Amino acid sequence: MQNICAYNDTLKTKKWHDLHFPAIEITNLPSFSQDESYIFSDLLHQAVKDRTDQDVLKLFLITPDTQLSNHFYMVAYLQDKTIFTAEVINTPLFSQWLTTIDRERRKGVEPKSKLYDLASNSLSSRPISRAFAEQIFTHTGEFIDENIPNAFKAEELAQQKIDYITPFINFDSHEDFSLVKQNLTQLVESEGLKIIEPIDNKAIYQQFKTQAGFEFPTILKDFLTLHNGIEKTGFMNAQTILKEWSDWQTPYQKWTQEDLLDTYSSNDGTVLPLYCTPYWIPFFDQGCGNFYAIDLAPNSKGKPGQVISFGADQESGYLQAHSLAELIAGFIHNED
Repeated sequence: MQNICAYNDTLKTKKWHDLHFPAIEITNLPSFSQDESYIFSDLLHQAVKDRTDQDVLKLFLITPDTQLSNHFYMVAYLQDKTIFTAEVINTPLFSQWLTTIDRERRKGVEPKSKLYDLASNSLSSRPISRAFAEQIFTHTGEFIDENIPNAFKAEELAQQKIDYITPFINFDSHEDFSLVKQNLTQLVESEGLKIIEPIDNKAIYQQFKTQAGFEFPTILKDFLTLHNGIEKTGFMNAQTILKEWSDWQTPYQKWTQEDLLDTYSSNDGTVLPLYCTPYWIPFFDQGCGNFYAIDLAPNSKGKPGQVISFGADQESGYLQAHSLAELIAGFIHNED
């Protein structure tokens, strides 16, 4: 298909007239219903997929300024790292559905040209100013390249994260386990807590190693010989630790290094200014999506095995305690 081009080094040099925009009709639109306005983006995605046999990763819809043009254009980024371009025929039904995302058209106001970014679960728009129009219609290849979805450069983005964190990875952590045991015993006795009897976690540790590519932290293995969770506390058992660690890999894998990095972090250089990393092993649930974790990739002023706090309510991790023993000691007679 002439209106599908490869994503490669020559793309940046292409002008608008170098690309093909054959007129297509969106034929999968059902009878208009304001109550189902949220499906418009999905319908456009499906219309492109029906023509290309490829999932759509990102889709731009360019609406016209009626004073200048009556053409609607579509630029779609496909799963196989190609670009689909087309002109959309403005049928009466398409025009009706367009009002669900265009407030000006819905109110009967003369519409302005806009660029709609139609994701499968979100929608944003931007007015097309004279300068922006030049970027789109003159430097088209550069515009397309600047807006490629992360999936188009997944290997490069993954390597950026590896390059950033690798110098900080340090598994050489040491802790006085007798002090950990002593402090836990004191905490349980002073607070009247109930320990759940420990179990054999070898299979879970092997599963963690398979997924993570490194061993389950020794200090946590030792700690879990003392309990399999402690009732009415945030201390987690091995199975829950594995689950929470696995869940946190999703944002780490999906986000870019730039997304993960907290450039405004004011921490003291002990913890990496990141939202999450695979080398933070959560073992204590603070609630509301926040955790204490063993840190195996400390910042330059930190040490491996330190306890950090991170989670949904925090832009980046920060130091909670220098060791597990210190963290437990802080819980003893702590009214908070």
